Amino acid sequence: MAPNDRRRVSIIVVGIAIVATILLVLHFSRLRGGSSFSFFLDFNAFYCGGQVVALRADPYHVQPLLDCEDKYPRLEAARGIAIPAPLPGYDFVPLAMISRLPYETARFCALGVMLVSCVVLVVAAAGIARCSVWAVAAMLAPILYNSINIGQSPPILAASMIALAAFLMARRYYVWAAVACCAAMCEPHMALPSYLAALIWVPRCRLPLVAGGLTLALLSVAAIGLPANLEYFDRVLPTHSLIEVHHPDQYSLTWILGYFGVPDQLAVLLGTLSYVAMLAVGLLIARRYAARFGTPEAYVLLPAVSAMLAGPFVHLFQIGGAIPGCLWLVNRWRASTPSVVVILIVLAMPWIAMTDWHFVGAKFLGFLSWMIVLALFAAWELAPQWRDRHAAIKFAAVTAALIALLGAGIHAIPTRVVPPLASAGPRKLQESALASSSYAAFVAKMSRQNSDQTFWAKVPTWLALSFFVALPLCVTYQQKLADFRDADLDHSRPQGLW
Repeated sequence: MAPNDRRRVSIIVVGIAIVATILLVLHFSRLRGGSSFSFFLDFNAFYCGGQVVALRADPYHVQPLLDCEDKYPRLEAARGIAIPAPLPGYDFVPLAMISRLPYETARFCALGVMLVSCVVLVVAAAGIARCSVWAVAAMLAPILYNSINIGQSPPILAASMIALAAFLMARRYYVWAAVACCAAMCEPHMALPSYLAALIWVPRCRLPLVAGGLTLALLSVAAIGLPANLEYFDRVLPTHSLIEVHHPDQYSLTWILGYFGVPDQLAVLLGTLSYVAMLAVGLLIARRYAARFGTPEAYVLLPAVSAMLAGPFVHLFQIGGAIPGCLWLVNRWRASTPSVVVILIVLAMPWIAMTDWHFVGAKFLGFLSWMIVLALFAAWELAPQWRDRHAAIKFAAVTAALIALLGAGIHAIPTRVVPPLASAGPRKLQESALASSSYAAFVAKMSRQNSDQTFWAKVPTWLALSFFVALPLCVTYQQKLADFRDADLDHSRPQGLW
């Protein structure tokens, strides 16, 4: 693409982004309450969790969390139900600070933090993949919008810090990369694989990572006390994982097992074991890949990809944390394998939205068209070697057809007719009961939406993510064969960081 054309496209994209942001803010500010309130829904749990901590109470219990949440706009179906914030103790330090602001002001501040995190994520991911910022923005737009719409700030923050840590690691700023890894621990199961990989395999990161981990531990104790921290590991995480087994938005192995009738306790156990196994796979892949090719950013990126496959608790916005690593792999293979770009686009698309009962008729066609346009723009920017007219037209046609067929096919799968969620009413629970126990009533109603359509909507994401977990192994295996066949056995090889 010529420089003038690129400038013109950039101006158009920036204009669209500005208009979208203005519309988003207007939409955000006009939603004040009522039974239809859904935008930024999960923010209530974080805001009230911060208020509870500021009162020196336990943020994991039903009370006083429920009393706080019922003061603010929420879904009518969730009235009398405490929406939990199953976050580690140190996350409540900034939440307690923001909870001192008026509710509307705090929401706008949270929105600002999320938008800044989106910019950091897009720029850092484009930097490590050496590709167009606009391509990354187009590809991540659906997942980022999903996170902003629901008010899930921790996954966006974690994904942006993982991408930033990789960007800094690639430039040998090891201390600052370690700081970013510690900041990404706001969503522990997303960032823990990257944190451990840097701690184990990168000696220059060890001291700042240990110091950062101790700091987070001290903040946790200072924020909620030692008993609540022990409760977080002993009761909160197991209970919340068990309650979310049948949540229709889950992408975890636990959800798959629960869908096919495996008992809930066993499904959670197997999902947890699979997370440990995939974490170990990610650590080994990262070490092998980084040592062979001299790419230290692999220590941060590849474990974050493998850990999102299977596991006990994975949502769409958490899978977004794996996309920077997948994009980095695409950049290393895209010259010879155009299909890898298509697989990445399939991974980035929110197919689960095809099961939303709101998307019918014109709404469905509009949403599907939006996905196709974003996919085509991302594919065009990610594949500069295909700029010859015939190749570009062919690739565009294939990409558009694939996205259209997948979207229409998933939407056409018969599903259960589920009436709108009605209010569950207040549950009689002791104040010391976990908020997740109250939330179980809401998840039980949501679980009625599970169907064959829900299952097949997740299959493209699972297959694409599995491909990117296997891709580094294929690359290192091919390189090993090439080394073995090389006649010059004395040629130098990258030695990584040792």
